[in-house]
Amino acid sequence: MGQPRADTHHVKTRAWIVYLAVLGGAAAAYVFVHAIRVGPLFNAVGLSAPIAILLGVRLHPPRKRLAWYLVAVGQTLFVGGDVITYNYQRFFGSAVPFPSIGDLLYLSVYPFLVAGILLMIRERSPGRDGASLIDSLIVAVGAGALSWVFLIAPYVHDQTLTIAQKLVSLGYPTMDLILFSVAVRLAVGSGKRPAAFYLMLSSIAVLFVTDTIYGWILLHGTYDNSTGVLELGWALFYILWGAAALHPSMAAIDEPSTITELTIDGSRSSARLRYGLSIEASAI
Repeated sequence: MGQPRADTHHVKTRAWIVYLAVLGGAAAAYVFVHAIRVGPLFNAVGLSAPIAILLGVRLHPPRKRLAWYLVAVGQTLFVGGDVITYNYQRFFGSAVPFPSIGDLLYLSVYPFLVAGILLMIRERSPGRDGASLIDSLIVAVGAGALSWVFLIAPYVHDQTLTIAQKLVSLGYPTMDLILFSVAVRLAVGSGKRPAAFYLMLSSIAVLFVTDTIYGWILLHGTYDNSTGVLELGWALFYILWGAAALHPSMAAIDEPSTITELTIDGSRSSARLRYGLSIEASAI
């Protein structure tokens, strides 16, 4: 009678490893084995992420399921953009225009991802956490300045682009920056940091770096997708988030932090100091 329960526990704890191995192998095959570098394979890798998220929510129910569902919707929209972009010639009989339906789907991804992460932050830090907010704003301002100089300003001053092309071109680095800023807020805030937490942050970091490189390449020429190098980055974005959802620790990501913000002489204290003061107070 106890064997089925043991098997179920084994599946729950090992599913993320199997997922990483299988999907990682598929992504590597797509990039390095030219004979199978086809759109449907890459689309299958992408589609695995929202499926893994839904399965993870069922296996390891988190406090705030809505946050993960929003991320799953965002991932699905990303896959939709991939399907249109990688199969545009097959669907419509012509080269992919710019902007296209795929661009609309890609840009629709970010509001769902950002909303999902914000819900997690709200659950992790139910009270005020001004210190973390200030820290994340400092990082965001620095990243925003670099993004403006190297990725956004060139499009603003490009007179060869139509209004639609300019808006879409500006939309990508802007949305990436917003997602990055929210991820930094999650990273520096209070709360538990289990393995699933780092897998999720790694997914966002990979997306930000890959998109930044892609944007830089487009500004200085044309991206040759025959190499599949950047596709590996986008595939890792899918796979790492799917693995995060399947990891047994995913339910701990949105657990409320027990650390509350204290202010001493008008200055903000570090998380370690806040934690130490709470321990001392409880001891007294």
